Amino acid sequence: CSNNQAFATMEEIVSNDDELAVKRHRIEKTEKEEEKKKKLISESIYIGNIDPRISKLHLEKLMSSYGTIVDVIVCYNNDNFGKKHAFGFCKYSNSNEAAIAIRSLHGRKLFGKALKVKYKHLSSSTQNYKEKIKKTSREQLNLKITTLRRFIAKAAPIVEK
Repeated sequence: CSNNQAFATMEEIVSNDDELAVKRHRIEKTEKEEEKKKKLISESIYIGNIDPRISKLHLEKLMSSYGTIVDVIVCYNNDNFGKKHAFGFCKYSNSNEAAIAIRSLHGRKLFGKALKVKYKHLSSSTQNYKEKIKKTSREQLNLKITTLRRFIAKAAPIVEK
């Protein structure tokens, strides 16, 4: 086998590895996109632009006509001009019921206000906060384990005597 043949073979291997790396990247990218879509398909939905006269009971009654409700939350607040606003969240027993509610209610007027209904998802800041809490908890647990191991190591000779 000559040097030229060996070099040509090496080029083919490198070329094949590059193609595999590109294919692997495409597959990983596709999997990440599908994972994002799955996260969006949720049982929980956001209901915005609710008239403040709507109570939790009213919202529950409206939302229950589209499926089995697990939980309903209504939030009220005032803007800087003293005007009341309301929004809410509804969790269904499955994602199909949530999808039906979104298709049926988005844009529908209730007390003259067009509802904004969409899937509820965590904002990136909320996700970052939750990850930070998990990381901190993990670090605290590791510190406790380390401290306990040191205590046991110091106590072992005393117990043996």
